[in-house]
Amino acid sequence: ILNMKKRLLLSLVLFISGLISAQVYPKLKKETANLDQFIPKGWELMGSVNGDINKDGIMDYVFILESKEKYKILDDFMNKEFAHRILGIAFGKKEGGYHLALQNNKFIINGDQNSSLDEPFQDMEIKKNGTIWFKFYFFYSAGSWWISNDTYVFRYQNNRFELIGHESSSLHRATHEESTTSTNFSTQMHHSTYTDENGKTETVKKKVKNMKPLPMEEINPYDFNPLANLQNELPHAI
Repeated sequence: ILNMKKRLLLSLVLFISGLISAQVYPKLKKETANLDQFIPKGWELMGSVNGDINKDGIMDYVFILESKEKYKILDDFMNKEFAHRILGIAFGKKEGGYHLALQNNKFIINGDQNSSLDEPFQDMEIKKNGTIWFKFYFFYSAGSWWISNDTYVFRYQNNRFELIGHESSSLHRATHEESTTSTNFSTQMHHSTYTDENGKTETVKKKVKNMKPLPMEEINPYDFNPLANLQNELPHAI
C-alpha cells in the first residue's frame, strides 16, 4: 500500500510539473509558411542562423525565442530578471515553408541557477558540413574564480540531433591554472590538458570505451561532463 501511495504521489507530481511546463513553454507549430509563425504570443525572437543542416540543398534555420514576461529567483540579492527560452530548429521544405524538427526548452540556459553568473549563452553557427555549434561563457562575479568557455557540436543523424563534439577551456583568475578538454563522441577520443600554478603542463589522450553521441535532450550546459556515466569504463591511453 505504501509503495502504491508513493507511485500515485510521484504520478501526481509529474502531472502537475507537466501542466506548469506547458503553461510556461508553449508548444510551437509543427508546420509554418514562414519563420515568424513559429513565434507564439508573448514571445520574441532572440536570434537565428541559417544553413543546410540535413544536407538536402534547402535552407534550414536554428532560432531562439525568449518570453516577454520576465521572472526573478527567490531570495536573489542581485534582484536580476530572467526570460524563459526556447530553442527551435526548422527544416526548409521543398514545396516551401518550414517543418519544426526540434523544440528544446532547456538547452539555451539563461543563468538563473546563479545570479552572479553573467549571460552564459554567447553564439551559435551552422557550419558548411551541416553541424550546429553552440558557445557558452561562464563568468561569476562572486563564488568562483574560474572562467570557462564551452562549445557544443551537434549533427542531425539517426533522426535526431546528437552531440558529436565538446570543447572546454577554463582559467583560474587568481592562480592562473588552466584546463582544456576536447571530446569527439564519434571517434571516442578524449583529450585533456592541465597547467598548474607553476606552469607545469600535463596532457592526457584517451580512447574511451562505449562513448557515443548523445541526444540534445540529455545535455545540460550548467554542469555537463563528457565522461559522465563512463567513469567505470577503463579508457585506453594513446
